[in-house]
Amino acid sequence: MFLDCMYIICCDFYRKREPDMFKISGLILLIVVFMLNFMLVSFLGSGFKWTDNDIYQYRAHISVGCFVLFGFILYIRYFKVTSYDEVNNKFYKLNSTVRNRYLIGAWCYIILSILSAVGYIVYHRGTVNGWW
Repeated sequence: MFLDCMYIICCDFYRKREPDMFKISGLILLIVVFMLNFMLVSFLGSGFKWTDNDIYQYRAHISVGCFVLFGFILYIRYFKVTSYDEVNNKFYKLNSTVRNRYLIGAWCYIILSILSAVGYIVYHRGTVNGWW
């Protein structure tokens, strides 16, 4: 249900801007949020030895592969198995307190995902370029 709530929030972000394509744009935004998390974890964990070979040099390829795979899975989920209207109706049938908890949690997750990834990028590029 949390994933559905995040999908609804991402679609509603584009609903007024793109009335014809808000479902696809919302799906892309949802995938980007998850990929920002995955890339942040891969960049933070790239200095550690996970196997005999360091995965640092392959982190971009792994991120793109996961982006495509995860995007395909979510596309099947939200365009072939269910639709935005079904998910939206199911979500808004919930009790208002439960629905508000999901909304607050999803908004916090989306905002923190974006801010943490962008913050790490600014910090990392700043230390590499000698800003501080």
